[in-house]
Amino acid sequence: MDHQQPAKKKQRKNAAKAMDFCMTISSPSSFKNMCDVMDSILPHFHFQVVKSDTFQGLKIRQMDESHCALLSIRYKCEVQVECDDDDLSFCVNKKTWRQFMKQINTTAVLKICRYEGEDSITILCNDDEHSGKHKYTTNTLDVDLDDVGDAQEIECEKTIEIDLEECKKFWRLCSSQECEEVRFRFLLPPFEQLKDGVFHMQFQNTQIKQVSGSRMFHSHFVDDKLIADFKSTVNEEEDYADWKEIYNQEFAVKLLNTFTKNLEKEQRLSIGITQDQPLVINYNLGIEQSHIRFYVAPKCEEEE
Repeated sequence: MDHQQPAKKKQRKNAAKAMDFCMTISSPSSFKNMCDVMDSILPHFHFQVVKSDTFQGLKIRQMDESHCALLSIRYKCEVQVECDDDDLSFCVNKKTWRQFMKQINTTAVLKICRYEGEDSITILCNDDEHSGKHKYTTNTLDVDLDDVGDAQEIECEKTIEIDLEECKKFWRLCSSQECEEVRFRFLLPPFEQLKDGVFHMQFQNTQIKQVSGSRMFHSHFVDDKLIADFKSTVNEEEDYADWKEIYNQEFAVKLLNTFTKNLEKEQRLSIGITQDQPLVINYNLGIEQSHIRFYVAPKCEEEE
């Protein structure tokens, strides 16, 4: 009688692969908003995966193509690391990434993974409410991370909270008048006991060399925050002739418009100012420890 060999167990085709890392994005709406802002400024996306005692999530620190602005982002999410590699960064093509994000609903849960030994990034999308489960894979780019120094350590002399939509409207108006720069000023009253001030934005017609657009914002402290409220559309410099100007700087309005065009409405921007230092614009992404900081270099005065 012939003895039959016991049948070998079939290996599971879908056995779990070993991963270098895996991030879980439970708030795709804020993540997609972040990617939209990156898309308008950066030539490609260079993500740094971080897991430490104080923070876990994604960091992005990249210069724009003109090297006049720096985008610095923190995005908190759950991170699982299964390798000993210190370099957990990856770079992807922004057009490919944009196509992925367009297909993902805000109700989905995302897992962004890199499997051991692979040069690609996999996005696993679980959307039980709408489209079910999907998988997207993209190759990574061999691009060095920008050397941006310690820009995030800049401490601003004044930080002002201001209405996002008012800024966007004024900066768009500036561009429509074919002006390339917008001037920011901050004025303090002549009375030392008053801590309030005036935040002033203006642009001028380059042909006639006259101010052609102006916004005044009264700045006052509310719960230790300096809040700038819109005051007037006219140039009221004569009302502040005896006020002390502590800040006067010009910035490229194209960069400001590019940064703010994909920001959500009805939120405030935090603008940090220090004379002869980059402008620092802070935008809260709506989840804990998650924000976008945009550093813009001031216009250099041309020597005669």
